[in-house]
Amino acid sequence: MTRHNSILVIDDEVDFTQLMSEILQRSDYNVDNANDGMEGLEKMMSHTYDLVMLDLIMPNTNGLDILQKIKENDPSLPVIILSGDGRTHVIERAIDLGAFDFLNKPVEWKRLEVVVKNALVNRQLTQEVIQLRDELTRQYDIQNLVGNSSKMQEIFRNLNRIIQTDVTVCIHGEGGAGKETLAKVIHFNGYRKNGPFIAMNCSAIPDALLDEELFGVVQPELNRRKYGKFEQANGGTLYLDEISKLSPMAQVKILKTLQEKRIHPIGAEYPVELDIRVIAGTDKHLDTEVKHGNFREDLYYLVHVFPLFLPPLRDRKPDIPTLVTNFIEKYNTKNNTAVKRISDSAMQYLTEYDWPGNIRELENVLERSMLLVEEDTILPEHLPMNVISHGGATIDGGGYMDIKKTFSISSNIVPLDEVEEAVLKQALRMNNYNMSSTATKLGIGRTTLYRKLQKYQIKVEREH
Repeated sequence: MTRHNSILVIDDEVDFTQLMSEILQRSDYNVDNANDGMEGLEKMMSHTYDLVMLDLIMPNTNGLDILQKIKENDPSLPVIILSGDGRTHVIERAIDLGAFDFLNKPVEWKRLEVVVKNALVNRQLTQEVIQLRDELTRQYDIQNLVGNSSKMQEIFRNLNRIIQTDVTVCIHGEGGAGKETLAKVIHFNGYRKNGPFIAMNCSAIPDALLDEELFGVVQPELNRRKYGKFEQANGGTLYLDEISKLSPMAQVKILKTLQEKRIHPIGAEYPVELDIRVIAGTDKHLDTEVKHGNFREDLYYLVHVFPLFLPPLRDRKPDIPTLVTNFIEKYNTKNNTAVKRISDSAMQYLTEYDWPGNIRELENVLERSMLLVEEDTILPEHLPMNVISHGGATIDGGGYMDIKKTFSISSNIVPLDEVEEAVLKQALRMNNYNMSSTATKLGIGRTTLYRKLQKYQIKVEREH
């Protein structure tokens, strides 16, 4: 530990506090002394300490009362109790009030060194956790959500109804639309925000590892303790991503757990009681999955208490400029870039593209494009080919974009696959998805066209 660690010793024995100061200062700690509990509290009002060492037995002062006041003022501040009173109930009461550890007088100096180091490490880790939690709370503040569209305004109204409750929420939305982000907004703005937020991908857990991943494992003989997702989320929120993809066996186990609100880790002697909020995410209509026999009806009613329908980005295009501004700020910090703006023409391409990958795709496009900027402005030439060659764009007065013009604005060599994919998509749209006409205009056979569509996973919307 370094010199900046400050310790306050509160003890009525002047000789003892002086000796403690000398010993602690040898280890490069800053040390203040107080010979009365109230004097100690007064010093804490004007100084910041990393550790307090507190005597329980002092004239005119109850050490337990001082301990309680210290913890009320700063719950994360470690307090080491000093006392010649070894009565068990006094020690237990001090621990209940939040004392970090207990040292009997006369103090064993080697043990003192170990306990002080442990307390200061604990203080540092606790402060880092608090800082990280505060950062996440700011990041997912409900005020940071972007949404001027009527559908997003409805989301905001519903959030205000449910955030301070424990109601189970089911978020519907396409991949990349921001379901997990919305789940984090609910968590970090609710009363469970100081608890953990644990996300579980329901499609990624094989049945063979189901019990271990969900409930955990206890193996005393191997000194092994693995916490499952439910126990990791205890006291906080469990986000069940892609819940529609749960296997039948997983559905049964999760249903039972949510009903009983307890788990039994593998190898554990006793069950673990659960206190969690559940938020589910799905890109499918769960009621349809129930009708088709793919999802249990009883589990559906447990997780579908309050549904939220998150619109895709193509249905909330007025939000794109604000999202772009946010992403520019984010990736300037992350990647040490200095992009200040985006040109009007580049923004027009972004707002007229349909974003099949939703917000996730927009974010990826912005991060990539910012790395290509040589000055401080994102231009059309920095955008990927599939965005600037979007066939539905109304650049230059309407109609389809000129692919040749697209090439002319780019100062970079465009990968051949991107060019071919863009040409195929535009040719299909220009020919109203008529396969024969499209193949003829492209100068290729229908079989070749079908093979290329399969290669690029291009969906043919309709054919005449």
